[in-house]
Amino acid sequence: MSEINRVLKPNGFAVIIDLLSPGVFLLDTWLQTIELLRDTSHVRNLSLAEWHALIAVAGLKVFRVNTFRRRFGICILGRANAGARALCYGDSFITAVCKY
Repeated sequence: MSEINRVLKPNGFAVIIDLLSPGVFLLDTWLQTIELLRDTSHVRNLSLAEWHALIAVAGLKVFRVNTFRRRFGICILGRANAGARALCYGDSFITAVCKY
């Protein structure tokens, strides 16, 4: 975030898109495992609150946030029952941050 702040001109904005941590330990662990299997450089998905904290610490302001549900492409187990089906989806977000 500090690098985004450094390169943005005053009143400039950047757009960030990422998966959100679900905030429930078991689901969060499952998501982090899937992400690590998909991308070995993956570190951790953050919650929206954690993103907002990082943005604020970097001296940026959140201009707009849109969240949306995304289906994972590996969801064979989701046909078993409604609880398992919930594991097939992850919340993502798009946020625009501004430098004032």
